[in-house]
Amino acid sequence: MAITIKVGNKPPEKLEPKQIVKLQISKNLNDDFMIFDHSDIVIVIKPKNKKVVVFPKDVMTNYVYGAQNRLFHFLTKNGLIDPASVQGGNVYGSIEGTYFDSDKYSTVKLLILNASKFIEEERPYFEFVEDYEEIIDDGMTDPDDEHSTKLGEIPQDPKKGSMGGNQFSYGNSFYYQSFTYE
Repeated sequence: MAITIKVGNKPPEKLEPKQIVKLQISKNLNDDFMIFDHSDIVIVIKPKNKKVVVFPKDVMTNYVYGAQNRLFHFLTKNGLIDPASVQGGNVYGSIEGTYFDSDKYSTVKLLILNASKFIEEERPYFEFVEDYEEIIDDGMTDPDDEHSTKLGEIPQDPKKGSMGGNQFSYGNSFYYQSFTYE
């Protein structure tokens, strides 16, 4: 059996990255990584505190909580987050959890990679919601012939419908009765 040993100062060959992720990610002044790709949540990785904090993007709803819950289940299932540490954060609507630290692997890179995988799994959901909202908006702003009427089909009358134009609530009817126009 032959053993080959190379001795010298020749630099090692350049290693190609194993996986490339494209995310809308930025780093704040505290060296935290903020990922904005999800439509409902913002994922913040805090290396100084060894925490992952997830904030709602706009308004806290059941959809936002569901996305936060799914993210922490995903990260826990992949062995990155301590499940006993997941709790509500000190900011309204936020959830945080402590991630495990490793000497062998770069935990922050693994968290970013897993956040990217989670977002890719959720992407069909965002696209469906966006398409549905676009269909609803188009139906309201540019309806088809079946769901619209042409101007002039409905005759105009000064009084129309079941309620008259000069009816007021009970408490205000006596005061305003003399000021109504017919």
